[in-house]
Amino acid sequence: MWGADRILCSGILFGSGRAVGRVLAAAAPALVLLACGADGPQRAIAASSCEGDGCSGGGAVLEESLAVELSPEGAGTGQVRYVLRNDGPLPQRVLLRETPIGGGAAAFEVRRDGEPVPYIGPFVAWAPPSDAALSSLESGQSVSKLVDLTKVYDMTRPGQYSVKLLQLSGTTSQETPQDQHWAAPAMSEGAPQVAVSVDVEHATVPARGSVEKAVIIQIDPDFIGNCSVPQQGILGDAQDLSFRFLSDIEAARSTLTAASVSSIPVTAGRLLSILNASSQSDRTFVVDTYDRIHTALVPTEYVCEPPEGGLDFCTKDGVTGDCCNVLFDGATAVTNQPRNVVLCPLFFQQAPNNRARILIHEASHQAGTGGAKDPPAEFNGVPTSFPGIHTAASYELFSDKCTSPSSCFQ
Repeated sequence: MWGADRILCSGILFGSGRAVGRVLAAAAPALVLLACGADGPQRAIAASSCEGDGCSGGGAVLEESLAVELSPEGAGTGQVRYVLRNDGPLPQRVLLRETPIGGGAAAFEVRRDGEPVPYIGPFVAWAPPSDAALSSLESGQSVSKLVDLTKVYDMTRPGQYSVKLLQLSGTTSQETPQDQHWAAPAMSEGAPQVAVSVDVEHATVPARGSVEKAVIIQIDPDFIGNCSVPQQGILGDAQDLSFRFLSDIEAARSTLTAASVSSIPVTAGRLLSILNASSQSDRTFVVDTYDRIHTALVPTEYVCEPPEGGLDFCTKDGVTGDCCNVLFDGATAVTNQPRNVVLCPLFFQQAPNNRARILIHEASHQAGTGGAKDPPAEFNGVPTSFPGIHTAASYELFSDKCTSPSSCFQ
């Protein structure tokens, strides 16, 4: 039995202003394009950042001309409207999939009576960024979407909830090319925060078993999600390689968790830049988490969506449909439940090391592994970011750094 639960990381969209309207309208009927933002909702203006060496790596660039707004809609519904607007004179490339518009529903901090409300929506792994997947937001143009928070947060009790927008980190399931950048609002004047209410009618538990019902069973020869023999071989190789990565980390435990790592400056730098783990306690937590990931990899089961699609049991925004080709177009894998994973055609197009790291990333989400999150989802009420010891992408990206040609002893 192979193991890992698929990661939830970011993806991208791109194109002309008019193309954005056509693509997004087809993908999300609740999305609308606006000529300008409306007065009234809380608003935060992004701050500029990306100077000199700060722009040498790929990823999100904080842009002062992008503004975000958040407002409650419909008393008792638990719904909010999210607006992203370009207030600048020039078009901006934006990565909508890491916003509530493109499915980044974990982008909120939801609390009731001061206590954080868990995110229970799907985890998604996206393919690396590409120009074909990015969107262009023209000067003065806005994109807007109505988000039903009761579908992805555990808002089962009627009452008042506070909702705060979190800043996404721009990380993806794999390294972003150094020349690939997109704009993101920094919200330097403060993140929008609103109050929403949930009444008895809308305080429902999201359908958390929509993927589980079909994912774990592959004994029916007519089931469209059966992985082919070649796919099973590729997946088996990916698991074997992921086990090798994890075993090499465990073999370096005494070195990685020593009081001082001055004798391994290269690895110490990677621990800091990828996991933000400098203290002995943090490094011990990281190695312990990798050990739990190793255990979690074993019981995971998979289905494989064919290129033409047809696995219509994933859920997004309360809508059930095709996993890889419609709801999460551009994903490498999707899961709504630990140990139940839909592998998309793009998963099998990745390099061997990337496939193994994807399995590790997803296993890091599973219960009992430390509960690594995809930014900005919260860990114990605190939003995660990259790098971090509670961030799934950090465990993914460091996982092969103890395996030849790399070494944890340098």
